[in-house]
Amino acid sequence: MPARATARKPQSPVESSSLLNPDRLKHLYSTMLHCRLLAKGLPKQHATGQEAVMVGCGVNLKPQDYIVSRHPAAALASGTPLERVIAQSFAAPGNSGASLSTGMGMALVYQKQSRPLITLAYVNDGPSQEAVSYAAKNKLPVVFAVSGSVSGKNSLPVIEVDANDVVAIYRVSQEAIRRAREGHGPTLIVTNIAPGSADDPLEFMEQYLRARRLWSDAWKQKVVKDFSAELSFLINSINRTARL
Repeated sequence: MPARATARKPQSPVESSSLLNPDRLKHLYSTMLHCRLLAKGLPKQHATGQEAVMVGCGVNLKPQDYIVSRHPAAALASGTPLERVIAQSFAAPGNSGASLSTGMGMALVYQKQSRPLITLAYVNDGPSQEAVSYAAKNKLPVVFAVSGSVSGKNSLPVIEVDANDVVAIYRVSQEAIRRAREGHGPTLIVTNIAPGSADDPLEFMEQYLRARRLWSDAWKQKVVKDFSAELSFLINSINRTARL
């Protein structure tokens, strides 16, 4: 079993974000905030608290990559247009997203076709040992983003990272996705809230931005206002159309 790598604890936000430019850091936060507003703004509300994981991993994807998740914010985090995310949510409320078996199948197709694409699978309770073993044995281009602990032995790299630290997750997933695209096989990214971490990923990233003097309340208010207006407009448009 390969040794586990543990991402550095987020005690020094200025140091840990030094390789990301201000625009990228603010983009990570604003996308997390969009995901939070989406989860709360849809008619059927969705869980919050995993924004750092979805955004930290999702922003590293290509449009053709495959996502396994039942949370609409996972698609938004990867760059899917908001109107499409909402339409998919209304078309299949509570049952959107792909299964892990479908995602594994897509990874196999990408591999057979020598396409530099991957499957990113968000798994709450950990993937089955069979799925992990199959992906490792066949060196499939898969990245598992797991919330919580992972039991059993794993024949692939396992990286543990703070679930609230979007910068650390961004870096870890960037490397895992690169490995998968280049044919080096799957990676398990295990996310847990680190001791002493902020209670909320948005609060955590706000502290990052404040430490780098990139924060203003006015900027956040504008992000909220603009996104909320677009979200409300699209939802109302779909509702009006449904009544025709």
